[in-house]
Amino acid sequence: MSRAETVRHYLFERYPSRRFVPLALLLAGAGLLAVPGNEHLSTVAALHSGLRASLVVYLIVLSLRVWDDLEDRERDARLHPDRITVRVASVTPLRYLQWASAAVASVLIATGARPATRLLVLSLLVAVLGIWYRARASLAPSSVIVAHVVLLKYPVIAYLVAPGVVRGVSGLALAAPVLMTVYVLLCIHEGLDVPELRRSRVARGVLVAEAALMLPLLGLVIVSMLEPLRVLSFGRGSMP
Repeated sequence: MSRAETVRHYLFERYPSRRFVPLALLLAGAGLLAVPGNEHLSTVAALHSGLRASLVVYLIVLSLRVWDDLEDRERDARLHPDRITVRVASVTPLRYLQWASAAVASVLIATGARPATRLLVLSLLVAVLGIWYRARASLAPSSVIVAHVVLLKYPVIAYLVAPGVVRGVSGLALAAPVLMTVYVLLCIHEGLDVPELRRSRVARGVLVAEAALMLPLLGLVIVSMLEPLRVLSFGRGSMP
């Protein structure tokens, strides 16, 4: 299998657009909702900004997806021997895909708004994941813990592409419920989607707890979104 074929088969099998394009849009939208910017953009500028954020998310998630699959290669050889990451003789083309997608995302971040903050968040995320991958071999965590730790990257990515910066308690009160909702939603999806988790009694119990948590989280999101509108309304009413 040539390098191009390896990459093409990987993208078809492990990174299908029907799943990961909506995920990119979801995370970009969550970032906008959690930490909106202060500037007022035209419709065209806002659309451009949203598409750019979605592209950055798509590339970062791709890079981290490849990394995660390569770290799981030994485990997948036992549990999922049909996966492309196990079947190929060399993973070098996938390493190139990982590095190329990360490089393009970094360039887009560096040439966009708040590059220093965004690159710092990305660097911290990569460092934490690197530590996790090195430590989990000795920790031997359960599949439930592994899934929930790895999924933590998604709310971080959503914050990374957000237009604004969390400032003060009010900013945190708006951002936290949105990012937590995204995380819990993806945890629920993982619990329903992965056969190994569906067969685990512990995972099913966690899934029920997460489903119960969604309602109050959504309530917090609604309240946090309505609060600025309420303050704005009262402010206008008090003006002479």
